Amino acid sequence: MNMFGKVGQAILPQHHGARRWAEEYGEKLVRVRYRYDSVAGLRHTTVEIAVDSAPWQPALQPTALIHVAYDEEKLRHLLKARGATWEPALRRWRVPLPLVQELQLENRLDSPPPAS
Repeated sequence: MNMFGKVGQAILPQHHGARRWAEEYGEKLVRVRYRYDSVAGLRHTTVEIAVDSAPWQPALQPTALIHVAYDEEKLRHLLKARGATWEPALRRWRVPLPLVQELQLENRLDSPPPAS
């Protein structure tokens, strides 16, 4: 266990229990946590603050188009749950390439996968 014990609560800045810290840290306050150390009999208050902001965009994951028959309902649900999207104009599923490889669906590819 870490030196501050078990986390009991995590409170957003606008909620009761974080007001004191919201006054001190203002808009930079992200969350207040109460941690309990049962051995020492202490409650520790920790604050999470934002110290920097910078532009960011997630890296685009390579995808591939695959064919899935309408009656393959389990596969369609699995793909959707794992981030694949249906492309109605193409009547194909757009699937993250790592998922194509994980599920061994390479034989369903419409075209060769893009170079990584």
